[in-house]
Amino acid sequence: MSDIDGVVKFGKKAKGRAERIKVLQGKKVTRGEAIWANCYDCMGGYCDVVRDCERESCSLYQFHPYKGVKRG
Repeated sequence: MSDIDGVVKFGKKAKGRAERIKVLQGKKVTRGEAIWANCYDCMGGYCDVVRDCERESCSLYQFHPYKGVKRG
């Protein structure tokens, strides 16, 4: 099974999924799309996108749109 097939078959339908598929297909993406794709991949398909991943050591963390948002 290819990485694309895995995302399509098992990946949650969340922000970053479409962007991750574009990256895996070798399509050109914007910086923002690349960030979303990376976060989606890093978080294993994002179980809940509207929260802080709390991975402050990530080089893209400064761009995370939900940093500081705690899941309650």
